[in-house]
Amino acid sequence: MIGYGLGLNQREEAGDIVSISADKALPLLLHGTPVTLDVPLGHQFSEKIKTLFVGRQVNSALLFQIPSNVYQDAKKILPEGAPLTVRGISNQGEGAVLAFRTTVLRHYSPPNPMVALSIPETMQVRQLRSEPRFELDIPMTIDIDNYSFSGNITDISCSGCGVLCENHSFLEKDKEIQIRINKLNNGKEYILNGLIRNVREKSNLCTLGIYFNDKGLISAQSLLQDIILKGINNK
Repeated sequence: MIGYGLGLNQREEAGDIVSISADKALPLLLHGTPVTLDVPLGHQFSEKIKTLFVGRQVNSALLFQIPSNVYQDAKKILPEGAPLTVRGISNQGEGAVLAFRTTVLRHYSPPNPMVALSIPETMQVRQLRSEPRFELDIPMTIDIDNYSFSGNITDISCSGCGVLCENHSFLEKDKEIQIRINKLNNGKEYILNGLIRNVREKSNLCTLGIYFNDKGLISAQSLLQDIILKGINNK
């Protein structure tokens, strides 16, 4: 079972979330950043559209891709003037969860279908520090030194993760490691590449501290996006 009790709204009382001006927060929202458009449908239901941030029309609008699977119904789901919430995870610095309310301004047709959203005055930002991390319990496969074996991810941040697995003599600090996750209920596979930063042995098991490399950071960002913002699990 995945524990995602450190989600954006649930951590607000702990003081981790700050509201800052959009001009200061927008540099965290880079071109290509994965986001979720949360469109209220009434009666506590909403339509969640996973897409990418495209760029900014200065002093005018924020542009987001319209995914092909929703393009035909985009103007119905995202009519002009409709309010919605945008949530995303930035990998700038130590990483941050971003959220802001906005409204639909206009649509752009193919070959580059996009939706333009209003620029908010403020955005909510919560930095993802090394601690606390997002506690997880996800089965995965480790590939290292031509060996493959199973284990579980116990926690994750934008920069690294904790792994519980069988104890092997070749699990050493600074070795390259690849983690494969493909047992989540969205059918996707995530490849997390990185280095072993620490090894703690306990009987026939050990706990690894993994620091992601550049490729691993991209996959970790996608995994966090799906877990925290879309609520997937391994059931």
